[in-house]
Amino acid sequence: MPRRKLRHDGQFKAKNRPWNKGLKFREHKGTRPTYPRPTEDDFALLEERDRQGNANICKRDVIREERRPMLLRPTPSQATCGQMSPYLEDGPGEDGDQVLGYRIWHAGLAVQACAKAQREHDSQEGVLCKELVRASSTGEGKKGLATSQTLVCDGCGYKSAKENFYEEVARDGPGGRAAVPNAALQIALADNPMGVTAFREMAAAMDLPVPSEASLQEGANRYSDLMTAVNANDMKRWAKPLPSPAGKYTW
Repeated sequence: MPRRKLRHDGQFKAKNRPWNKGLKFREHKGTRPTYPRPTEDDFALLEERDRQGNANICKRDVIREERRPMLLRPTPSQATCGQMSPYLEDGPGEDGDQVLGYRIWHAGLAVQACAKAQREHDSQEGVLCKELVRASSTGEGKKGLATSQTLVCDGCGYKSAKENFYEEVARDGPGGRAAVPNAALQIALADNPMGVTAFREMAAAMDLPVPSEASLQEGANRYSDLMTAVNANDMKRWAKPLPSPAGKYTW
């Protein structure tokens, strides 16, 4: 007797009677494993990382250790975005629009901009306000370690033009110019074992504006060739002339 086919043409048609007469079997689904998702701060404490920020994973230790729930990779959120999130963007804070933390400013340019804004504020026609101007966090522009500020007055609503509190590196031709603090940072990190992550953590601990990894890498790519050429020219000055067999000096 031939074996009955489990599938036929009318299997999924209406009024078809299946082999189990329409009964449903109860399957034991069991307990599904729960994978907790910790925050970025907790996840950083649970794993070991090297100086470049890569996780140190030893397969032998993972096999020998006792089984524990698998941890999912943390995703950035508004509640917890890492240890440096409070320093990347200044919130309103208790004073509203006040600039929080510390900044790297050029002393001469900062004093000149504040005096100019205060003089314009006091010389407004038809407005008698004796308040002092202050820096606004919403009108602040960040460029790596350098910042540009907008000075405002809470009494009369005065708002000055945005002033750069840093000097720029001179260059030939059109285009944007790099800020002096950012160029000095690349020169300092050129021959230094400190990495990008370590410097960003140090800047966050000092309550300074934390530059992004992309800006630091872009600056390193831009100034690496320039610093190599400058070092080569400096070494030429230290070179000593050697006498040639013909009696002439060669470099």
